[in-house]
Amino acid sequence: MNRDEFVLAAMAPAGTAGFSRVQIQKALFLLDRNIGELIGGPHFDFKPYHYGPFDPEVYRALEDLERDGLITTSRDPAKPSPMYALTPAGLVKGRKELNGLEQRVQDFIRNTVHFVRTVSFTDLVRAIYREYPEMAENSVVDRREPVAYPPESR
Repeated sequence: MNRDEFVLAAMAPAGTAGFSRVQIQKALFLLDRNIGELIGGPHFDFKPYHYGPFDPEVYRALEDLERDGLITTSRDPAKPSPMYALTPAGLVKGRKELNGLEQRVQDFIRNTVHFVRTVSFTDLVRAIYREYPEMAENSVVDRREPVAYPPESR
């Protein structure tokens, strides 16, 4: 699985609902870190940053996929972060990639995406710091009382 296929498969469980910048970075980090070797990865090189693991290549991958008509980027003036979502064509391709993986890998991706999309920003970052303390090195986020990660099916 190449990087673009990985991003599409990772976004597929959300359908055409969007991911914030933090959500997509953290989802891809968690997936790359936990199942990367099962899907031809790792696909990114995450480093500790202000809000945990970060790789600017994630945004380049999203830009490439947007140019290909597979994702859209939208901005809500009431929110500081753009949202990244699959287009209908991106969803078809993402589901195809996701469904081509073994069941336990599919389940892990679905559970991780659900976790990332349903916890608060602070809880997401704290949960990552709890499991990956090295990613808190340059943090500006308070690290107390994280929620538990990982989801089931690891």
